[in-house]
Amino acid sequence: GKGAKPILVTSQVRSIYKEDGTIQTKKKTYVEDVRALAAEKQVPLVDLHAISLADAETAGDDVWADLSPRDDKGQVDRTHLNAKGSEVVGRMVIDALRPVIPDLAPFLRTQPER
Repeated sequence: GKGAKPILVTSQVRSIYKEDGTIQTKKKTYVEDVRALAAEKQVPLVDLHAISLADAETAGDDVWADLSPRDDKGQVDRTHLNAKGSEVVGRMVIDALRPVIPDLAPFLRTQPER
C-alpha cells in the first residue's frame, strides 16, 4: 500500500524588528528542535523560519506589516498573516517543497484557486 511521508516545516518568523532592521527571534529553540528531528529521522525539511527570516529582513517592516492583520486599534499582529500574507508565505513553502519532494511538484500551485 501507499504510506504517508512526513515533511517537517519550521515555524515562520515573527516579524518583530530591531532598530537595525534585523528580526528579533524568539522561537529559536523550537526551530532548532524541528531541524534536529528532521535530521535525526531523515525526513524532508522546509525551513520556513530561515526563508521567512531572510525575506523579512530583506523586504523590511513596511512590507511585512502589509502581510499581517491589524487588531481593532490598528496595531500590526506580528505573528499571524492576513490573506495577502498567507499567499506570500504559502508560495515560500511551495517553492521550498518543489526541490525537497519533486514528486509533489505537479500538485503544487503557484496561485490559489479563486
